[in-house]
Amino acid sequence: MILRDWSDLSGEVLAPVYDAERRRWLQLLQWDSLAACGEIEHARVTWGLPGFVAIDHAGRIRGMAYYLLEADRIDIGGIVSESDAATDVLLDGILTVADALDLGTVRALTLDAAAALGSALNARDFHVEPHLYLSRRLQVAEDPQPSRAERLWARLVDRTTPVVTPGPLDAWQDDDVEPAAALLARSYDRASGSLFAPNHEAGEWSRYMRNLVTHVGCGVLNRQMTQVLREGDDIRALALVTDIAPRVAHLVQLAVDPERRGARVGEALVDRSCQQLRAAGYDALTLLVASTNAPARALYDRLGFQQDASFLAATIDVRATRSRRQSAPIRLSA
Repeated sequence: MILRDWSDLSGEVLAPVYDAERRRWLQLLQWDSLAACGEIEHARVTWGLPGFVAIDHAGRIRGMAYYLLEADRIDIGGIVSESDAATDVLLDGILTVADALDLGTVRALTLDAAAALGSALNARDFHVEPHLYLSRRLQVAEDPQPSRAERLWARLVDRTTPVVTPGPLDAWQDDDVEPAAALLARSYDRASGSLFAPNHEAGEWSRYMRNLVTHVGCGVLNRQMTQVLREGDDIRALALVTDIAPRVAHLVQLAVDPERRGARVGEALVDRSCQQLRAAGYDALTLLVASTNAPARALYDRLGFQQDASFLAATIDVRATRSRRQSAPIRLSA
């Protein structure tokens, strides 16, 4: 398997790879990634978004990965692979870049669909945490009858944490970026928010929120379906919703101010979004949640979400693991 920088490849050569990945996302995630692929290709051609392709000895592309250089780290934006060898050479190529630039960290949050991705990450000393991709059907004749266990749980929850009406909910406004970023900074601690703001700094949260609402990697912002709970100039709770396909929406972020927790405000916001999406003719709402986030998983279970696929969040301390990693030789074509 040969690793090659993708910068000198034509769009026509890469188009079949984009098309195959788009079909995969539609099938597994109900997500049409056409706009995201277009944004990636535009960045590759216009300002040099870095990436690699893995090519077999017959000259066929068997894998592709792209990444961003961010201060002292690399963020892997996506990795696609048809074979174990392609996965290996793509990861080793990115780690070689990190070693050459003496960067501290390589991170990824990517669909667990590349061949042997989990084992390849583990073999290179990445810390790997599965994330669950969930969806809830919205257009059903009537809600299915809850099981006995679900009824008992609902009664227990109702006794201990009564639902409190959160107050008037608004749609998203243009000047909500900074107060929403401040809400996320209050809602996450450094560890739980490391995927979004690695150093838990205000500027990182602002950049993350601005990227969510201006780029299409997580879908196209749906202002009307987004639920915002305001208090003066502050945002106290947020359910940020995007469109990822015709009639399919995605819950990108659900955040509740620590001072408002314990009253099922988050559940109320998600349920309100589901009601509005159903009324507007949407078929499904999807979301991503860490497998270790037990409270969030319990909330989404109560609301009827079911798992469709998995993503992998992976992080490696490049410097600390450099001496232990056994990278295969990387061959770059001329």
